Amino acid sequence: MTVSAFLGIAFTVLVSFQLRELGALSYLPGFVAVALLREVGPLITALIIAGRVGAAFTSRIGTMKVAEEILALETMAINPVRFLVVNRFLAMLVSLPALTVIASVTALAGGFLYGNLRLGITLDTYLRETLDVIVFKDVYSGLLKSVVFAAVIVLVGCDRGFAVEGGAEGVGRATMLAVVSSTLTIIVFDTIMTTAFYG
Repeated sequence: MTVSAFLGIAFTVLVSFQLRELGALSYLPGFVAVALLREVGPLITALIIAGRVGAAFTSRIGTMKVAEEILALETMAINPVRFLVVNRFLAMLVSLPALTVIASVTALAGGFLYGNLRLGITLDTYLRETLDVIVFKDVYSGLLKSVVFAAVIVLVGCDRGFAVEGGAEGVGRATMLAVVSSTLTIIVFDTIMTTAFYG
């Protein structure tokens, strides 16, 4: 939430500078809201979660693979994918969209805080301008992106974990590759989905 609030402030500072130059400062709340809901909120939240949770998935499953715990599950006729991946997948499908909503609202609040304290924009004006501009498509496109990003984080993280070889060094290497792969894949999917929605 702290990152989101400061991101909202920083984004508002940059946008307000440009809009002030153009004499269009009244468009600030709507512009910030649309950008945060469509793009910035879902993307930044997913990248943070990929770095933290995706890495944890890889290291946990990779450690289990090295310690032959996955082999033990298979010996007991327990499907390791069902046991280790499905619950993570379902949890991420619920939690990442929820975190995206929280992050977007927090970023909007940070943007309002800057707009109010530095530019004199009242809460009533900020809300009115924001609600006049955003449409339902802005909200659901961001949420749909977060669902896709959630799937990417889990599938890449778990796949890299199952592919670990070579002991502790292999776990570290797989964890790094999982974060890099997740980040790149998220950005590619974000570009594709943004183009599909608004291109």
